[in-house]
Amino acid sequence: MKNNKTYKVVKILSSQTVVINGGTKDGITPNSIFEIIGKGLEIKDPDTNESLGILDNVKETVSVVKLYENMCECSHISKNASLGEMVSQMADLYTSSTYKKVLNIDEKDLILPTDFDNRIKIGDVAKLKTKLPSPTNESTKN
Repeated sequence: MKNNKTYKVVKILSSQTVVINGGTKDGITPNSIFEIIGKGLEIKDPDTNESLGILDNVKETVSVVKLYENMCECSHISKNASLGEMVSQMADLYTSSTYKKVLNIDEKDLILPTDFDNRIKIGDVAKLKTKLPSPTNESTKN
């Protein structure tokens, strides 16, 4: 059964932790990841003025740090890259056959980051991005 619930930020506990209204009864796991989405930019066809949709404004990506039946506490989790990971990423930069070329654009049509309010607020949508299986403890297996 697919979970179509719309999750939201229901409380801001600190500058590092928010509460989202999804918990174990919704299938949220300790490894679930959410994107907190703010009001995005509506894109219109320049010829017909027809709305083509709204771009997501991802304010932050957070993961579950404490899980309850009806809610979860989430924080932005970052880890320090190991030396091996950094070397691997640098090697990928030099050996990659694809790259993003700078486009010749009209600067007046550019959307600036200041056009969005990226502060997390109560009521922001929290889109379930990934629901990873819980890690298993090998020592408890027979």
